[in-house]
Amino acid sequence: MNGLEPLIPVALFFSVTSVIILRGPTGKAITDRIAGRASQMRDGGEEHMDFTERLLTKRGDQSALSGGQ
Repeated sequence: MNGLEPLIPVALFFSVTSVIILRGPTGKAITDRIAGRASQMRDGGEEHMDFTERLLTKRGDQSALSGGQ
C-alpha cells in the first residue's frame, strides 16, 4: 500500500464539499464580489439600515413618552 492512497478519499471529499458550497449562496456571493456587483447590493443594505434607524428612533420616542410621566 502506497503512502498516498489514503489521501484519495480525503481529496475526493474536499472536492465534492467545495463544489456543493460554491454552487450555493456562498458561491453566488463570491461570484458577485469578483464581478463587482457587491457595491450594488450595498445600496439595499443602506436602505435596510435606514429602516432600522427609523424603527429604533420611533421606539425610543415612544419609550420617552411613556417614561416621562
